[in-house]
Amino acid sequence: MNYTLKWCSNQRLHKLCLTVFSTNEVAVKLYKKAGFIIEGIQKEQAYFQGQYADEIWMAYFFHKGDEMSCRDI
Repeated sequence: MNYTLKWCSNQRLHKLCLTVFSTNEVAVKLYKKAGFIIEGIQKEQAYFQGQYADEIWMAYFFHKGDEMSCRDI
């Protein structure tokens, strides 16, 4: 995760996006801890093992103008 965020920052990307299923609670917590925010949720997007799971859209923003907004890169 740190390598990817640093690489994106060095490339001067504005934003990194990902999706994760709501049933993957460990990953959701990891992404939030890294600084990702939830931008949207697609309800009941996938069906796994007899239950529907939402697909969570998350993003990490790197720059606000010329200032860095990410932590510890």
